[in-house]
Amino acid sequence: MTPLTVFGLFAGAVLVVAICQFLLAGASLQTFSPYGINSIIAITTVQALVIVAFARIDPSSGAIRNLVLLYLVTVVIEIVENAILQVLGLDDLKAHASLGATIGILLTLPAWIVWTAFGARQAFRVAPCVRRPALRGFAFAFVSMISAMMLPDWPVVASAHFDGATANLWEVVRHHVQASPAAQREAENNASKARAAEATAARLEARQGALLNAAIDAMEPRDPGAANVFTIGVAGWGDQDVFMRETQQSLDILGSRFHLGKRVLSLVNNEATAEERPMASMQNIAAALRAVGARMKADKDVLILTMTSHGSPDGFALRYGDFVERTLDPQTLKTLLDEAGIKNRILIVSSCYSGAFVAPLADADTAIIAAASSTHTSFGCANDRKWTYFGEAFFERGLTGNATIAEAFGSARATVAIWEKEQKLVPSDPQIAIGEEIARRFPELVGSTDTKSAVAVEAGMIHPNHE
Repeated sequence: MTPLTVFGLFAGAVLVVAICQFLLAGASLQTFSPYGINSIIAITTVQALVIVAFARIDPSSGAIRNLVLLYLVTVVIEIVENAILQVLGLDDLKAHASLGATIGILLTLPAWIVWTAFGARQAFRVAPCVRRPALRGFAFAFVSMISAMMLPDWPVVASAHFDGATANLWEVVRHHVQASPAAQREAENNASKARAAEATAARLEARQGALLNAAIDAMEPRDPGAANVFTIGVAGWGDQDVFMRETQQSLDILGSRFHLGKRVLSLVNNEATAEERPMASMQNIAAALRAVGARMKADKDVLILTMTSHGSPDGFALRYGDFVERTLDPQTLKTLLDEAGIKNRILIVSSCYSGAFVAPLADADTAIIAAASSTHTSFGCANDRKWTYFGEAFFERGLTGNATIAEAFGSARATVAIWEKEQKLVPSDPQIAIGEEIARRFPELVGSTDTKSAVAVEAGMIHPNHE
């Protein structure tokens, strides 16, 4: 008997058990649950392992035949047992806490043991060198019964709705472990935390409109006698504080360097600011751009938009808890800016792959700076840092004195290159594109890509801030 033949017989036996149990239960294709196949596979596997343990394993074909015979005998017994219980109306014995159920158990269980033991004895008798086949047969029947009781009948994993009347030993043990005082306390704590988190999320979400309106109302009105600079800072990733810190510090530096006043708005994803600042969601970013655009004079004023977060080739990550998880892609940002009527734009994107924003948004009226190329990552986003590498190099070190945006970029690019070389990192390759018109309208603010850096950078002299 070849291994393939043995495998075929085992597989056929499993199929017979499945079909018979399915039909005897009075089920139909509409009520069939594939999940129950797991229990059949589990019980059949355990029965086969019991058989292997009791059968004499040697290279002879007789041992293999005995193994298959034992298995098929067990299958037949199981089918007949189910048929008898079905006829007696006691197919779910543990669900019938009655005298009939007790009688059914007293009749069928001994019969099952005797039948299984007799079948095993006959199989062992024909095998060579097997001593005491009757004793081995009864031992086989007992172990088979215990192993069947230890496994669930349907399905393999106990359901969430435990019913002690129909549970098998496996489910009972699992239920009592879950029902222990420690487990109950843990479950109650987890449920309480989940309810509190849901309530907090709902409250914060409901407050977004009020927080955003308050932040917009706090902005200074436009000065009609000058070109106004409006600024929006976006901290996209809520699980790390470095982006929150970078946003606040960059807005402070921009305000000090270019005398921005209070025409500044920040959108931050972070637990520390959730109660006082609007979140950086797609809805809030769109609403903030519309509100700022409505206050600006399109041909005369300019918007500085700074964004810091993690990034991917698809765009800029927005994430906070369970209710903000989006990617702001370059085309969507362009659409939001266009719809808000914001013509003059200075965009500073500090994230991995942020160069993906350069080509789609670059035009004559836009200056755009990216911390990395569209195919490279940027660095320094550890939670305990004050800045990302590019943020520190551009804002804290680059925008000093009278440096313009372009000069700060030239300084930052050189500084970041030194840090990456010292740490043997793959260069992030920061990017810049400055349109002719915005450079002409705001020379003291934007500068030019041809402008030399106002900050000297010497190899080995500048090190990233690790505070």
